[in-house]
Amino acid sequence: MGEIFQANCKPEEFTHIKVMFHRNAAPRWKEVMQSLPSLFVSHGAPNLVIDSSPATGFLGAYGSALPVPRAIVVVSAHFESRQVAVSADAFPEMIFDFQGFEPELYELSYPAPGDPELAAKVVGLLRGNDIDAALQHD
Repeated sequence: MGEIFQANCKPEEFTHIKVMFHRNAAPRWKEVMQSLPSLFVSHGAPNLVIDSSPATGFLGAYGSALPVPRAIVVVSAHFESRQVAVSADAFPEMIFDFQGFEPELYELSYPAPGDPELAAKVVGLLRGNDIDAALQHD
């Protein structure tokens, strides 16, 4: 079972997180997933990043309490393809998959570097667990 942190948690309360695993998951998934905690961020309005709310305070505090990761794997259902598509670009483009919000949201830039080698590893892990996946280049 996983633990759920609520928006009123303080950074010092982030001592550990249990990650939920599918009971049929291969052991190598556990080794990969336990390196840093996993965080599910429910999608809501994209203006979460410009508005002040308990959620923005929680996410900011939570992020400050974690060590700096070498890479972050983001999973999104806001993309349609016949198989799981894993971005393999060294410099992926920003994707704005929303419309009708504040103009400053469309001006945001987060030039996060990609990691083609890690992307290939993710595809290999997915395929090793019978999930149809492929590298995608923008």
